[in-house]
Amino acid sequence: MTVGRLELIRKLREEAARLFKQHWLCFAGIAASFAIPIILINKYFWRNPDLVLQIINRISIDVFVVFDDAVYFVILICFFWTLAALILAIRDADGGGNPGVITSFARAMRILDSYLWVKALFIFKVFCWSLLLVIPGIIFGVLYNFAGMALAVDGKRGREAFIYSQRIIVAN
Repeated sequence: MTVGRLELIRKLREEAARLFKQHWLCFAGIAASFAIPIILINKYFWRNPDLVLQIINRISIDVFVVFDDAVYFVILICFFWTLAALILAIRDADGGGNPGVITSFARAMRILDSYLWVKALFIFKVFCWSLLLVIPGIIFGVLYNFAGMALAVDGKRGREAFIYSQRIIVAN
């Protein structure tokens, strides 16, 4: 690494630490709003075999599996919603604003459909390149890695987000 890159990394680390010190409560609130329900579901549902057996005995195992899969799907959607809210809060903090937990989630809800679409396209494209060969899958996985950030931070949508992500990676 050259001295210029080390200096850039040091400045980036210092700026990240400064933003975190100023806005840690908001960032922690966003993370906790996802983590606390997961902990509670894990403790009182998934790790409670008596409750699970009671549910299975009242209804069929097939219905329970569908219900369990639906819970996992909702958790996945909430994960992406939380991730988008965190990205938007960091962007606001970096721009000098004062992000809030509720406002970050509200703004993330407005872009959630586009964010999920970009993530689905990312998974599909990397999967298709991986089917061709493993190495192109890894290469395009790295090139398209910032597509979600391009949507949330720069407002790029669809294919434009992938092109922008590729430009960011290739430029650095």
